[in-house]
Formats: sequence, C-alpha cells, structure tokens
Amino acid sequence: MLCEEGRPVVSTAPSVQTAVDLYAKALRAPRSLFDLYPNPRPQAPPKKPLRSVPPAVVQSVTAAFEAFAEELVVINLVRSGATWAQIAKNANMTNPTLRDLCTTLKHSSGVDISAPKDEQGDAYSWKLWKQTSDTGWSLSDKMDWDGLLTSSEGWMQVRHCLAHGLTTGTEPAFWPGPVTGKSHANQSSVPTASSVLARSSGSRRALTLYPALNCATVYSHGGAHIAVQVAESLNEKVDYSGLTVFDDV
Repeated sequence: MLCEEGRPVVSTAPSVQTAVDLYAKALRAPRSLFDLYPNPRPQAPPKKPLRSVPPAVVQSVTAAFEAFAEELVVINLVRSGATWAQIAKNANMTNPTLRDLCTTLKHSSGVDISAPKDEQGDAYSWKLWKQTSDTGWSLSDKMDWDGLLTSSEGWMQVRHCLAHGLTTGTEPAFWPGPVTGKSHANQSSVPTASSVLARSSGSRRALTLYPALNCATVYSHGGAHIAVQVAESLNEKVDYSGLTVFDDV
C-alpha cells in the first residue's frame, strides 16, 4: 500500500501471542462452568439445575474460537503484508471449524497447517473422553489431527442445533441432520451432531459433561496447534499454556 506521497505504508500488527492470550481469556468463563459440578465428576447425567451447563460450554467455546480464528487470520495477513482489501475479504469468518480456519489460512496466505508429530516422528494424538457404558466414561480415546478436524465439524453442528432452537441440549433428544448449504445428496460427507454426543435410549443422543469437555478440548488444543504453526511461519514462538485450562477438569 502507498500513502499520498507514494511512500510505502508499513502496517504493524500484534504477535500471534496476542490472539492466543485473548482466546485464553475468553475460555475462562466456560472453564469455570465445569466447577459447578460436584467433585468427583458425576458419570451419570447431572441433576436438572446443572443440565444447562454443557450447552453453555459448547456455545461459549465455539463463540470464543470464532473470535480467535478471525483475530489470527487478521494478524497473519497484516504481518504477511496483505492489503486491507485482502484482509477484509478473508477475515470475516462465521461459525468456523478447525478445518475452516486451516482452509482460510492456506487460501489467504499459503500457511499449510500440518498434522503434528511426537518425539519419535509418529502422528501425535490427543486424549479425549470415550463412552464405555450408558453412564460410564474414560479418558481413553486417542484422536489424531484429522480426527480433531472432523470432530470440530460435528461440534459446530451441535452449536447450530442449539443456536437455532432445534434442541435444548438439556435432555436426550433426536438431533437433526447437518445444518449445511450443501445439497441433500452431498450431506453424507458432513459430520452430524449425533457423531460427537453421548449415546442414550434408542436413537437419542445427549449433551452431557464429558461430551462438552471433549468439545472444549478439541477447540482449545486444536486452536493451540494452529497458532503454533502460524507463529512458526512468521518466525515467532507462542506460549499456548493458557489454552490447556480444560485439562484438569
């Protein structure tokens, strides 16, 4: 960009750390919601006054991620020398999933978010909660990066169902099929809300404490991984410890 005198205008932007810190701050509220549960955590569905906590967690976490995604894209584009027109075109993200953010970063600035590796060079996996019985859960499900991307899409479908009043999330229910702009013939490729929720009676699915915790883990750890790679592309380092707040629930 040039100013009136024809001299280049140097745009500055905060570091990637700024976006991470703001995201961590936004996650404090949904993290505190889990503290309303008795300790040790109940395996069975909670008493009625607490049944609104999991839907509130999902709504809060996905909303915080949306703000983080937009902030991260803006910072990356400004620091990469993009014009304001490019920034305006790419930074307006509505209900983004982890996959949506990766796609936007790749399309807008060429940052290709790759799957992480462990110290042995193997695919890294995250631990999530797995349903072992009607009311039992264990921290035994291992999910790789592609699994995290797909899970985030399922959780965005949960958000759509809650936000549009299709379900309340407070009782086991039949969750509608994917809310998507794709034609009916192409909807089979879209993860459904039911794919990430707890099994209940019949075809009903439930949004309880552990599924909600999985949602928080997917979006917080997924966001941290993306932030690390964006920072590396800008020759920065980032401290994402503020995004691991759900690890001790």
